[in-house]
Amino acid sequence: MDQAQRQQFFTSFSERVNDIVVETKMAELVAPARTFSEMNLFPQAKQSLWGLIVVCSRSLYFYVPSTEQALMSMISAGSSSKNVEEQIFCFNNIDGLQFKAPKKRLLKFFGPEKIEFTFIKDGHEIDGVFCVDKNGQQLLDSMLKAYRA
Repeated sequence: MDQAQRQQFFTSFSERVNDIVVETKMAELVAPARTFSEMNLFPQAKQSLWGLIVVCSRSLYFYVPSTEQALMSMISAGSSSKNVEEQIFCFNNIDGLQFKAPKKRLLKFFGPEKIEFTFIKDGHEIDGVFCVDKNGQQLLDSMLKAYRA
């Protein structure tokens, strides 16, 4: 995504959610089926969904564009060819959300950084993990700030 496309996305998304997009980060959401169901998201693989963590000035989202968009074509090239509709989940709509910091690893250059989350819905714990390429702690700080705003 070039700078013009990025700015266009920021503007468009900001208008849709009535909030200012501060940053985005591509992430893989890995979670059990129940988590996807409770978040009203539909995984592309068995327990996995690629999308963007969208941090706004006072809200936090996980956003999956439709497969027609160039962003997802990089990821979906090796997956099934079924079309995926746009998906969006607002974390500010849940109570008791907790994020856990990425665990410090000795060999940090192997594999993604992880940000775990949990919340309670209807008496059941819902959990998942965001896998990001780097700067997990910085992203987590931004996520917490947006969620608490």
